[in-house]
Amino acid sequence: MESVATGYTLTDYIEVNACTSITWLNANLNGASRLCEFDENKNFIDYWSPNSNPRTITLTGGANTKYIRFSMPTNQVDNVYLIDNTNKTY
Repeated sequence: MESVATGYTLTDYIEVNACTSITWLNANLNGASRLCEFDENKNFIDYWSPNSNPRTITLTGGANTKYIRFSMPTNQVDNVYLIDNTNKTY
């Protein structure tokens, strides 16, 4: 993980295998958190903000999505969970 701005953390690229649905728990609902999806060349596809907690999203890129990254306030790092609903992992 890396610090991207004071008080915020960005994950490394997280590889997802044919994942189309992700749930994240305990996301910051004030719009400070983001989940971004990328293709196999790490080109940006789309991003998501939490509007409910938990929030389940269907990835825009579907099978073309190979990586995700998640940004959040640093003080939430130990409290945020991502769940791959497609492959039942997290």
